[in-house]
Amino acid sequence: SDWMVDISSGELGPVLRSANGLISDEARIEEEVMGEKLSIAGKIQSLIEAWKSYISQISGDEEELYTKPTATDPPSIKEKNACLNLFEQSFVQMNRCWILFKRDGFFRLLDLIIVLAFTIAMSLASGPLELTATEDIHPNI
Repeated sequence: SDWMVDISSGELGPVLRSANGLISDEARIEEEVMGEKLSIAGKIQSLIEAWKSYISQISGDEEELYTKPTATDPPSIKEKNACLNLFEQSFVQMNRCWILFKRDGFFRLLDLIIVLAFTIAMSLASGPLELTATEDIHPNI
């Protein structure tokens, strides 16, 4: 809320820059209201007074926009059965999984086909296996 007060009081106004990108002298001049320089507290007080003056002058439909709503009781807390809650959560999670499968299923199948095709292509390209051991090498098994 302090941020909103700073903006509405003019404390955080837009920075005026000249053509060469430097801050102009106009941005450095303190804001004057009715010929006198006001502090932040004075600016806030003038905003409050202007708001009260505005509210006292409006009527009808516009007044309804700014009136305080009537107080109501908070909603009552519903007691849930643990078993029903478990089934409800299971249903929600299964529904979520189904949505993810519908969204990602095609791409997962496409990934599987690509991996299988690459594996088959690599095994066909390398040819049959050949034993490289000669008869003079006898492993000690």
